[in-house]
Amino acid sequence: MPFLMAGLSAWMLLDYHRGSLTFQGSRVVSQGVVRRVEIDLADAVEARWRIHPVGGSLVVRDPATRLVVNFAELGRDQRHAIVARLREAIRPEIQSDWDLFAYKTRFGEGGKPRAVPGPGEILATRARWTRIFAPALVASAAVAAVAWWWTRHPSVFAVVPVVAGMWSLFRAMTPAEGKVEREISWRSDPDLMGPLAFFPAWGVVGAVGIFAFNRLWPRPAHPKALAIVGCVAWFGILLLTAHRLDRRQARRDREAAERAAREREEADRCSLPSATEL
Repeated sequence: MPFLMAGLSAWMLLDYHRGSLTFQGSRVVSQGVVRRVEIDLADAVEARWRIHPVGGSLVVRDPATRLVVNFAELGRDQRHAIVARLREAIRPEIQSDWDLFAYKTRFGEGGKPRAVPGPGEILATRARWTRIFAPALVASAAVAAVAWWWTRHPSVFAVVPVVAGMWSLFRAMTPAEGKVEREISWRSDPDLMGPLAFFPAWGVVGAVGIFAFNRLWPRPAHPKALAIVGCVAWFGILLLTAHRLDRRQARRDREAAERAAREREEADRCSLPSATEL
């Protein structure tokens, strides 16, 4: 593992040193650590805007070449300028998923994140994450202490740094002025809250199963086979539920992106001068 992490770090340093994206008229040249890809946007036959990885990306194809541009590697101003140039240089009829990309990356909404929530939205701040994670950290420590008293396994305390790490991660991802996020509640989104409530409940089921299995060991017949079957079934149901939740969220994002695109088109039409004004 240390050699793997050191290798990944060295690869990232080489990528930052050698990596470049160059525009030469309608041609785009992407230089990686060991590979150079060049494509003429005028010859492109497909351009797919993606919301993954974080920051978005673009996949451009011509009959012989595939070029991937990851915008997460660029600064905000660079990303805006390059996306606008690619959007203009590629034929509109071959571009796909632009509305979803613009909605998820908030392209065209300015440099700073919105700080005023609208209907069905909240302002996520670092103080809000503190109010959420501070009680969760105390509760996880209490649960770990009870579990240690019951099992005498110190590994149960691993949940405490995990919660603390999540707290730090969410704070680091939230700007100091806050960030507007969609509100999730039973009233506004009952279809989504059901699957979300499933995950902590399913975690409790898994913990109870582990403790029960340890208490019964080795009395069950074929205990190893029973443990393997139980783990596969637990993770299988978990992954299936997560997949269904992801598909539902993707459908909602596409619907919201289509609404946002219609609103932009309506705003553009309203901003055009009328025939009498001309």
